[in-house]
Amino acid sequence: MNESYEFTKVNAFAEDPATHIVSFNTDTGKKCRIQDEGAGKLDIQFVRRAVVEGSVIFVAYDPDAGLCHFAAPFNEDHVDSIEFIQKPQPSLKVRLVLRPSFLFLLPTHPRFQELRKVLETARAKDQWVWVGTFPGDSEILDVRLPMP
Repeated sequence: MNESYEFTKVNAFAEDPATHIVSFNTDTGKKCRIQDEGAGKLDIQFVRRAVVEGSVIFVAYDPDAGLCHFAAPFNEDHVDSIEFIQKPQPSLKVRLVLRPSFLFLLPTHPRFQELRKVLETARAKDQWVWVGTFPGDSEILDVRLPMP
């Protein structure tokens, strides 16, 4: 399974009550589908709210199948500190100014060096940074500077 991450607005939002599928396009033109598995699916409620508010969300999806694995809010913050640690596993331990707990960027991430550079640059220049994680998790999946 292939997984891509994107900070995006929800474009071309559509709901199909017959198939219980919600679909939308990302800013890069990828079409994502979420299967409504029952009343109150949080991802769908969150996407609906993002449409109304016009806000940017963090999504994980399979670009080949078009299935959205999750849609969630993300941390928009300043980087307070970055430290390389060895235990419990080698990783970059990142503290954001507004987030009370640490986030971790693992060296096994395929874009580790690129994401590390974004974090270090944002810290050095005291810039806002967007940090995407799986909802409720501390592992960093993607990082970028906000869109102008």
